[in-house]
Amino acid sequence: DVLVAIEGALHRMQAEIGQMRLQQNEDAARSEQLAALAARLEASVRAKDELLEAREDELSELRVSILEIEIREKELLKELKIREAREAELRVAVDQGSAEPPAPPPVEEPARGVSLEPAL
Repeated sequence: DVLVAIEGALHRMQAEIGQMRLQQNEDAARSEQLAALAARLEASVRAKDELLEAREDELSELRVSILEIEIREKELLKELKIREAREAELRVAVDQGSAEPPAPPPVEEPARGVSLEPAL
């Protein structure tokens, strides 16, 4: 009877050990899955950060372009006003029959770092 009881206990212990090993294998598999998921998540966050940085760079470049366009627009408006004033002076001179039109206005140099080419 004692031998049967010991054999029964041994079988139960072996079954428990088998169950523990199975649980340990399942836990290891879950750990691997979690590690893979964490790696994918980190890669996704890095990719999004890089994309955000690239978009911020593009936005900064667009802001600079807008400022350049605004500066050029102001220069062109100033030039237009000068030309309109010159045209008005010429009309007055013609209307008055003046033999000599007024002298042309001085040519202004653009500010440093400002391109004379229109921005695209």
